Amino acid sequence: MLKQKGSALVQILLLSVLLLNVIILSLTNHINNNKKLSKITENTDLRAYEVAKAGAVEALAFFRRQTTQPVTAFNPTSNDSENPTIGIVRTIEIFSRTNRLRGRYEINRDRIQDVSSFYNKPPGTIWAIYSQGSIIRRETNEVISNKTIAFLIRRIAINVPYESTIIWSSVSNVILQSRTRLISSSINIAGPSGTGTPTVQNQSAILPHSINYVTNYSIVTFNNIFGMTLDEMKNMADHIVNSSSNFPQSSPTNPFKSKIIIIDTITPITLQPFYGSGIIISRANITIPNTGQINFNGIIYMMPNTTLSINCPGTINGIIISEHGNNGQII
Repeated sequence: MLKQKGSALVQILLLSVLLLNVIILSLTNHINNNKKLSKITENTDLRAYEVAKAGAVEALAFFRRQTTQPVTAFNPTSNDSENPTIGIVRTIEIFSRTNRLRGRYEINRDRIQDVSSFYNKPPGTIWAIYSQGSIIRRETNEVISNKTIAFLIRRIAINVPYESTIIWSSVSNVILQSRTRLISSSINIAGPSGTGTPTVQNQSAILPHSINYVTNYSIVTFNNIFGMTLDEMKNMADHIVNSSSNFPQSSPTNPFKSKIIIIDTITPITLQPFYGSGIIISRANITIPNTGQINFNGIIYMMPNTTLSINCPGTINGIIISEHGNNGQII
C-alpha cells in the first residue's frame, strides 16, 4: 500500500516536470514569435518610409518638369499618376523571400499646399507636401504599414546680372592658369570698371576675347542673385560643409545631382576634384589640388574675401561668381 502511494507520487512529480517543460517550451516559442513579429514590423515600417521617400522624389520631379514656372496649381495627369484624381499615386513591387509585398506612395492633392504667402513670397515659390508610403500584402491586399513624411520644396529664381563665364569683383584678381579656356557666346569675364585686367598664362585663351567692365557692379549681392538670404538658403541646403570630409563624395559614374552645397566655415578648405551639378556657395577659401579631374555643372558662388584656386584639369559648365567687395582671387 505504501509502495503504491509512493509510486503514484513519483508519477505525479514526473507529470509536473513534463508539464513545466511544455509551459517553458510554449513561452520560449511565444517569445521567439514575438521577436519575429517585431522584426517583420520593423522591416515593413522601414520599407514604408523608403516608399514615402520615393514619393517625395516623384513630387519634386513633377514640379521640375512643368513647362510653366513657377507652378501655381498641383494638377497631375494620367502621365504623372495611376490615379490623378487623388494626386500622384504609384504602386511598386517589393521583393521579399518570405512575403509577397507591394509598395504604394501617394501625394494627395487635398493635403498639398502652396504656402508662399506665409513666407511673403510670390505664388508657387514654396509648397508644403506630404508623401504617404504604404506596404501592402499582395494576397489579401492588407495594408501592413503606413509612413508619412512632410517636407517643403522651394523654387529658386536665380538672377545672374551678366551673361558671363566669370563675374568677379576685381578683374585683376582673375588668373587663368596654363592651358585654361574660357568659352562663352558673349562675355567671359565681367567686373567693375577700373579694376585692371586678367592674367592670362601660357597657352590659355578667352574665346571670344571679351571682358565687360560694369559700372554698377555693386548689384552682385547674395540676395540679388538668389532672392533670399544665406540663412534662408541654409534651410534648403542638401549639404552644410564644415570640413573637406563633409563635402559630398562623387565619381564619374556617381556624380551628385542638383545639390545645394554650402561651405559654412571661414577656415580654408581643400576639396578633392568632384563630379556633379547644382550650386556651391563658399564662405572659405577653396583649393582643388591636381589629384584628378573636375566636372561640374552649375554655379560656384564665393562670399566676400575668398579665393578659388582650381589646379586640376576638367570642365565647369556654368558660372563662377564673386560677391561684391571680394578681394580674393580666382586661379
